[in-house]
Amino acid sequence: RSLESLAVLRAAGYSGLVRADEGLYTYNDAAEKFLDGLGIRKNTAPAELNKKELFSRYCGRSELIVFGYQPLMVSAQCLRRNISSCDHLSQVQQLTDRTGKNFPVKSECVFCYNVLYNSTVLSLLDEAGTIKRMGFSSVRLAFTLENAETVRETAELAVKNFIYGKNLKYSQPHTKGHFNR
Repeated sequence: RSLESLAVLRAAGYSGLVRADEGLYTYNDAAEKFLDGLGIRKNTAPAELNKKELFSRYCGRSELIVFGYQPLMVSAQCLRRNISSCDHLSQVQQLTDRTGKNFPVKSECVFCYNVLYNSTVLSLLDEAGTIKRMGFSSVRLAFTLENAETVRETAELAVKNFIYGKNLKYSQPHTKGHFNR
């Protein structure tokens, strides 16, 4: 997830495959070559890229997140301690913005930080044909807040669309992020 994580792996003697998460930015060839020089052979395409930008970059060593709540912010302050008190048990709370949208906040109490997620889940499941033409080596379903039934249904839909070539729609409210911008 970061160059610091890579340094920890290397210091521990790990020499296997390392895949950069989307936080290690690979918008252009120069960024990818830099990471390759550090021994990172696989990467995750940045969420900020749209369809045109994804088509213009080499995606053969990249993974694309096609489903999941996108993190908007990581906070080092304990949200629960600021509201009431923290019992050091990880859980999900909601922050409501001025328009009434609820944003999930997942407390990671072991390391004392919070992740604020988008109010609407990202789903590119019905873009499977386009994404396959981009040449990605893999796609990722990034489950964070979903219940078991949603995980099962989403995984089945992903298999039908990405493996069997269907074009089935994700039926829940969702966003396509920057994909069509």
